[in-house]
Amino acid sequence: MLGNRMMMGAAGVGWDGVWDLLAEDCGTFPGGWTDNDQGDAVTSVSPAGQFYFDANTGYCDIYRDFGSTPNEFTVELKLYHDDIGALAAGDTFVLFIEQADERLFISWASDGLFVYDTDSGQTEVGTNLVKEGVAAEWQIWRFVVTFTGTVGEATCDVYLTDTTHTDEKVGTAIPCSQEGARTDGKIEFYQQTDTTNNLSTHMDYVYIATGLHAP
Repeated sequence: MLGNRMMMGAAGVGWDGVWDLLAEDCGTFPGGWTDNDQGDAVTSVSPAGQFYFDANTGYCDIYRDFGSTPNEFTVELKLYHDDIGALAAGDTFVLFIEQADERLFISWASDGLFVYDTDSGQTEVGTNLVKEGVAAEWQIWRFVVTFTGTVGEATCDVYLTDTTHTDEKVGTAIPCSQEGARTDGKIEFYQQTDTTNNLSTHMDYVYIATGLHAP
């Protein structure tokens, strides 16, 4: 199952044309990424050619610079979770995409997908949409994000493709600004294991494009 990759065309090309900010097929590592894994955590490329985050008793952390984050952008990634924990336990797989004063903050957990906003807190998208463990399957997530230029006013739409969703819009205009001093143009992935050990996630690709692109 893990080797059955859903390709979207040549590298850097997807449903909406060129992914001009980042077109990472996760076939090589670090490949421009900085590996900041802590403790006995390991981020590597699996034999099937995907990024593999294995937190063990530590936490995985990789990041890279892709230039500058525009006010309107789209990010899509394909994930498979062998094991993640609950948000309340602090056991999550996390995506950050940053501007200078705020960032998109997405968490995948066994109890759902959550979008963080400084004012609104954690907003769950749908109900328990994340597949993991014995129910795990590849899921394609697309976030269509608007940073308005006013710090704290960012929103995103969320789309999901898996065995029960096909490009389905599962979240609309969700507040998504974590405010604070950040690094413009930085993307970061973080597999944290505050309570439960041996958490692991596979990532087949991650793409970022300028502009708002619904599938």
